[in-house]
Amino acid sequence: ILKDAIQINIWVNNKKASIVKSVEQTEINMDVAPQIINSRVMVPVRFVTEMIGANVTWDENINTIYINLQKNDPKNEQSK
Repeated sequence: ILKDAIQINIWVNNKKASIVKSVEQTEINMDVAPQIINSRVMVPVRFVTEMIGANVTWDENINTIYINLQKNDPKNEQSK
């Protein structure tokens, strides 16, 4: 995954991720590893989106994930 100057390298069944910003590389352990389920690759959404600078909110009442690249609270934005 590549956004702006941030590159995120993740691998199926591996909790380690490699984050490259400019020329600096860092390894980070994710809570869960990407998995293949029904021939599709499932990635940890919160980890990936937060690494590219997005704000992630989970609304357990309606089982919905909000992803906002402006780092504002998406629920507040929707009520406007």
